[in-house]
Amino acid sequence: MRYAFFGSARISSLALSELKKINLLPSVIITSPDKKKGRGMKIAPNEVKTLGLELNIPVLSPDRLDADFVKEMVSRGCDIFLVAGYGKILPKNILEIPGNGSLNIHPSSLPKYRGPSPIESAILGAETKASCCLMLMDEQMDHGPIIAEKTIDMREDGTIATAKDRIRVTEEMASAGAELFANFYERWIAGGITAKPQNHTEATFTKKIKKEDGEIKIEDEAVLNFLKYKAYKGWPGTFFFVETDGKKNRAIIREATLENDKFVINKVLPEGGKETDFKTFAKSHPETNPL
Repeated sequence: MRYAFFGSARISSLALSELKKINLLPSVIITSPDKKKGRGMKIAPNEVKTLGLELNIPVLSPDRLDADFVKEMVSRGCDIFLVAGYGKILPKNILEIPGNGSLNIHPSSLPKYRGPSPIESAILGAETKASCCLMLMDEQMDHGPIIAEKTIDMREDGTIATAKDRIRVTEEMASAGAELFANFYERWIAGGITAKPQNHTEATFTKKIKKEDGEIKIEDEAVLNFLKYKAYKGWPGTFFFVETDGKKNRAIIREATLENDKFVINKVLPEGGKETDFKTFAKSHPETNPL
């Protein structure tokens, strides 16, 4: 079985790593073009391309999904396409290139949380469980019928104080998605599975996360602040502003918990400073105490 893997995000590289463990690697990888990164703003590949090259898998990074790309993919002779966090909606003429269709690993309980930020949205929604879905793609976003799904726990022990963060949930969803593909692709190709249509009347949609979404307001409810801290772990992170000598400065929250219905910050990284414990920081910034 020859398949192409489309992915550009963290969940993509994690899923690819899981597929490597079971010797189920793609014949070609399609990912986003190299971008400027870091303080030096140097052009660099994403982690999917880096992993693909390490595994000696051909990697394509098209700027446009044009006629030349379609011709290239037709020539590859793939039986199926697998998509996980590619970042672009694939048009019908690409989805229908492989005879067995194009499958997508989507990390939410579809039809809930369609769109670009399902994991963050599920954490913010205080979900106790969520499913990773393997679905047949169509032209609409996360709209196609579901082939299989696997449920994961969103909390360590069922309490909101033990909600898993975005990094942890992403890892578990990537593992679940790779497992679903490995367990069901042969039956799918053989025609032994009928995909189940989603109930589109129950669909909810997520938004693209922006850096400013990580700002925490002192006056906000403690559970909301805690869930934002968990949902935005890694990027964009969570932060608040304090005023120093008439200037607003950002303080990044490095470590926090929910204790007795209070959002407790343990460590912060002040703008232009070093990581410190919050109690020390708060002595010079008493306005942060309501947190």
